[in-house]
Parts: sequence; structure tokens; C-alpha cells
Amino acid sequence: MMHQDLVKTIKFFKHKSQYFIAFIVPFLRPVKCDQGQYIFRENDPVDEIYFLSSGKAAYVLTEYNDAVYLIVDRGYYFGEIEFLYVDEEGNTDGKRKFTTKALEDSELFILVKTDLLKADGEFEDVISDLFSNAT
Repeated sequence: MMHQDLVKTIKFFKHKSQYFIAFIVPFLRPVKCDQGQYIFRENDPVDEIYFLSSGKAAYVLTEYNDAVYLIVDRGYYFGEIEFLYVDEEGNTDGKRKFTTKALEDSELFILVKTDLLKADGEFEDVISDLFSNAT
């Protein structure tokens, strides 16, 4: 199976059905980020969820010289919370509310929103689980 190590490394994939894993893994795209590189920035389009397979990342406050306020360790995912963001009027602007950067050289796998939506109809319970920690 493609990306077997990823499935073992990313906590989200543990205890998921082989059918779901076989469906979603081909959509995951590998990306490398060097230490200090921004992964996404505030106001970037909300198009992707990130699975950190090695290294370390963080949410940072750019207005305070990239002060770290939340660390993301290997095996976790991030970037999903903005998929759920809705303003007071019930609208979403489709833009990132946060900035993240690599604290170490890191390897990530990206799941694009359009591919995630393909899984939603067939694996609604799994997709719901993906967002359960974001609320």
C-alpha cells in the first residue's frame, strides 16, 4: 500500500478502516518544508489540511516576531479549523485566520479540500472525526 509509513505515523489514520485508507491515501500529496519556512499564512486561501509525518511545526504570531503559541508535533494534523470557521453572519471568507511555520525540517502530506469533499459522502463519520478536535 502506498504511504504505509504515513498510515502508521499519523494518529488520525489509526483505527480507520482499510477501505477509507485505500480511498484517501492516493489524494495525499507529499511536501517538504525547511526549518523556518511558512507552511501557510493568515489570509491564504483555505484549501488544504496538513498531516505532519516528520519534524515539528507551530502556529505563530507574525505581529510578535513569529512568537510560537501552539506546537504541532509529528503524527498530528492541522489547518482544519478554518474549514469550519463561520463569522457572526454565518458566512465564511475562505481565508486562513492563522499562520504556521516549520520549527524543524518537516515532511507533510497535504489533503486538498476538493479531495476531502469526495470522501465526505462515502465516509461521513470519518470526516466528522477529522473535524471533531477543531471545535
